[in-house]
Amino acid sequence: MKNVLKLLWISLLLESVTLQVYAQEQEKCKLFSEQLVTAINQKNVENLTEWLSDDFTILNQKGVIAQKVLDMLITQSINDTVLNYSEKDAQKNGNTLTLKYDFEYEQKGNQEITIVFDASNKVSSLSLIKAEVKVMMAEDKMQVKNNSSESYQQIPFELKGNLIIVNAVVNNEKQQFIFDSGSSRTILNSAYQNSKVNSVSSAKGINSNINNQDIIEIPKIEFGKLLVENERVLVSDLSHLEKETKTKIYGIIGTDFINQLDIMYDYAQKQLMLITPDQFETLQTTHLSETEFQTFPMTTLLGHLPIVTLSINGRKYNVAIDSGAGANAFSTSLFEELKPVLRGVKTTELQGLSGKVKEVQKGKMKKCMLGDVMYKSTPTVFTDLGHLDAFKEVNISGIIGYEILSKQKFIISYQRKEILIEQQNL
Repeated sequence: MKNVLKLLWISLLLESVTLQVYAQEQEKCKLFSEQLVTAINQKNVENLTEWLSDDFTILNQKGVIAQKVLDMLITQSINDTVLNYSEKDAQKNGNTLTLKYDFEYEQKGNQEITIVFDASNKVSSLSLIKAEVKVMMAEDKMQVKNNSSESYQQIPFELKGNLIIVNAVVNNEKQQFIFDSGSSRTILNSAYQNSKVNSVSSAKGINSNINNQDIIEIPKIEFGKLLVENERVLVSDLSHLEKETKTKIYGIIGTDFINQLDIMYDYAQKQLMLITPDQFETLQTTHLSETEFQTFPMTTLLGHLPIVTLSINGRKYNVAIDSGAGANAFSTSLFEELKPVLRGVKTTELQGLSGKVKEVQKGKMKKCMLGDVMYKSTPTVFTDLGHLDAFKEVNISGIIGYEILSKQKFIISYQRKEILIEQQNL
């Protein structure tokens, strides 16, 4: 009888210990729900990343893509405030713990949230909203056909607020686009598309992320003699660009359209020259024979971004070239360091291609040099360029755009990874 009682006591003790451990796990996992509410309200996923398991799943996406989906949902799609939340249910099933919560949103009202934890108290899956997700990653290349029989083609453009406006033909109708080398992808304005689905893309404008994207298949886009047919392209709200330029903007022509070519910016003539790379030397001896160029290699080519070295006050800085940048931009962290070479410093507001308005420091840089070419009194802003941190290979200090490109003929060769600048006294 004593042995039976002893076994019963041991059994009860083990059950007690198990319940205690389970309670401790549950309390620890509840901390995630608190941080999830904070993340939604602050639109920042930074404190959630350490909670996610390697096979984290959300909206039928796993791993790295799932993390991108979570980032998009938190920073862009939900766009609401959690007023209150309460636990509805907690279930332990083997090595997994499932917690269900009721989130009371300011606009959406009450929504049920489900969080599943694995044996290591990591979040293995999260049910946050009901949505369909389409995915487009960097390896999804747009196939562009060059129908030109010539070594080059000229594309006229207009300038609106330092942005290049070009014509392209979409499904046989002429439309106006912004030409933006800082965007890795061609993007269509959602105002003119039947598009409501969430998407995740590796495409980012150099100024900042483009928000609220979708992915659709477009039958045909013609840009000069360049043609794409039945390709998937991004769709986004570009209404802020229409407001800024006071122009109907059908979309953005990104580098996926032109990165197989050399491109010459000629702001004086308001035209782009798209050059077949293996014909460039011949072109230099004919159409460009009267123009003297300085040629130097890119520091590197990071995806769609040419990186070059800009010399300022005896120091060297890696900067990205972006035709969509209306002013040169540097990281806020460099403001004090570069302040001695600025004049007319003041605080102002800057709106990027994402539509977000930021308060920035602005001034004119007295001198800077790209290769042996000197630029004087160039408008420069200092702002948060944190999105450039994604490029781990090189520390990017800033962006150069209109204020450098517009001063002379400027050629970028994506294939040879080199820059050519017309020699002038600037």
